[in-house]
Amino acid sequence: MYRQIDDRCIVSIATQQPMAGDLRFLVSTLKIATEIERIADYANNIAKMVQRKFAQEDMSPIESMKPSVDIMAREAVSMLTEALASYEKNDSDLALLVPKRDALVNRLNKDLFRNILAMATVKQYANELAMDFHTAIRYIERVADRSGNIAEYVYYAATGFRFPDNSKK
Repeated sequence: MYRQIDDRCIVSIATQQPMAGDLRFLVSTLKIATEIERIADYANNIAKMVQRKFAQEDMSPIESMKPSVDIMAREAVSMLTEALASYEKNDSDLALLVPKRDALVNRLNKDLFRNILAMATVKQYANELAMDFHTAIRYIERVADRSGNIAEYVYYAATGFRFPDNSKK
């Protein structure tokens, strides 16, 4: 799908000579497709970890962290859903809301990293689990970051301006 979107946008740019708004939309679409392709890679990697490793390992050392991971994942997916809705509607106001939610994901990511380090120090037999778990959490955090990028591209396509710096606070 990524290649199809890429090809269609390039052909449109080359053959249609789009004006400012349409050109911004096409260029933003190219960038958004790249972000979505990476997000799909993260999801695929997490799914492989769950199937191949987590399903076969003793998960008790990280069980207490599950609620935070669930919140983090829900927030990242919600950010992605909102970013894609802003693209579908070409809604710059909706796009502005997405990055503001990244602070929660970042805070949870840092807290979970500290918890993983503490757990791995106490339960050294679980070091491999800790590393894999941290990788999965990092992928979730990257989904949130890339959702913010999508929102920024939508904002640019809709308004012709770069994302305001103060919108992330």
